[in-house]
Amino acid sequence: MSASVRHVGASVLEELPGDLPRTVLAVSDLHLGEGLDRETRRHCRRENFFGDAVFKALLAKNDPEATWLVLNGDTFDFVRITAKPGSERDWKLWAQMLKDIGAPRSVDELRGMCRGEHPYGLGTQDYESVWKLLAVRRGHPVFFRALQQWVLRGGTILFLKGNHDLELFWPAVRLAIRVLIRAHAAPAARRVHFRQRGFHLRNLYFEHGHRFERTTAVHGEARLGDRRRLRLPFGSLVNRYVINKLEGIELFFANIKPLKRLLKSLLRRHPLKSLRIGLPALRFLPRAVRAYGTRVWEAAVCVGFPVVWLAALAAVVVKVCREASIYGYVSRGGVALIALILLIPVLVPVVWMTLRKRRYPAGEDESAAGVWKTLTNKHEQREFERQYGVVGHTHVADVQVLRPLDGQPPPPGAEIWYVNTGTWAPRFEEKRPDLMGRVVHSVVRFQLVGKEYRHECFEWTPPGAVYTPAVLFEPTCGT
Repeated sequence: MSASVRHVGASVLEELPGDLPRTVLAVSDLHLGEGLDRETRRHCRRENFFGDAVFKALLAKNDPEATWLVLNGDTFDFVRITAKPGSERDWKLWAQMLKDIGAPRSVDELRGMCRGEHPYGLGTQDYESVWKLLAVRRGHPVFFRALQQWVLRGGTILFLKGNHDLELFWPAVRLAIRVLIRAHAAPAARRVHFRQRGFHLRNLYFEHGHRFERTTAVHGEARLGDRRRLRLPFGSLVNRYVINKLEGIELFFANIKPLKRLLKSLLRRHPLKSLRIGLPALRFLPRAVRAYGTRVWEAAVCVGFPVVWLAALAAVVVKVCREASIYGYVSRGGVALIALILLIPVLVPVVWMTLRKRRYPAGEDESAAGVWKTLTNKHEQREFERQYGVVGHTHVADVQVLRPLDGQPPPPGAEIWYVNTGTWAPRFEEKRPDLMGRVVHSVVRFQLVGKEYRHECFEWTPPGAVYTPAVLFEPTCGT
């Protein structure tokens, strides 16, 4: 059967296979990081993915020859990788991988290039991103072996780029992934595909969805002016320079979604620690100016608010102390003013949330509204009964039929369905206290029924009672 496939975006890397799969399996937001230390059996404190064995069981349960596996963005969390080569073996493995993908550099060259790197980890140049991928592979060997077996058994994999794995932009990184899963030569190479933005497959449209959120969308060219580094969105800069440090203090802090609520929680719960971490991070402000121009106020608020707040508090305390030394007591007004200043980290988020309430043309959030805008009046949807917009990014698994909320009649053609593939990372949602800290292995399966796909949503839990390894973390960092 011939597939109706259309690529979205200017960068089309490869042609998809010509036959429609009977089943499409979609997962997203796995966020593989540095993973498990093989010797200590402890996890990196910034790790979010503990489902290597569960993922392997999921692939083993499905027929690879009839199934496409769609990894719908944020499969790898390059933003959280701060590890740098340590042992001689690390340097040699890195140099060997670069040689294998046709970008050879000697160990001495790599040492020279990495000299003076700051504690936030390596940058986003292609050879640096290859090292980060190797760090992920070292901590998640079972995951990579599962992908390798899937391809060897005849399965097809489609990697979509998210805001945490923007490094999939680099051909060197894509080729390194192929090497790691033994899919760099024919015929396996024809079964591993990468997409920079999204793609249509019959009545399915896949995209990670980060471009629908202003703080995680990449504005402008993918590469910075020097063309050797990537343009990270504001949210990734906050993760790299602030949140990674905070997760050394409080586990899973970055799992608070969306980014706006994370920043409010940061200022409310850790004002002093955010100041201590945020002040050194001021060095990224010039980069934010170059990358975002007028949007730099967001970065300034992120690292500058604790400074302003503490300065205001110090000024009030000094004033009150002077009054106390003059009059022998602290006035009621002085006490009230100190109380007000202390409440600012609580009041500011409340006021912000009140003023920032938005109404969307369809759906309940920016992600659903983005799907509506993308798929409305598309020619592809008119030949189907139902058109799916499949995204991830928000970490909230969801299915809903999108209809205009402003009283306007729906556009002609298929119904537009919004499907969110959720996450395999621990979830922290205020609206779902029952899921606080839980890992829900969200899977969306699409089955071909006639000429169209229909969805099924699952929480994948492999059968059988087995001993589950304990999850241990590295000790708290010194920040």
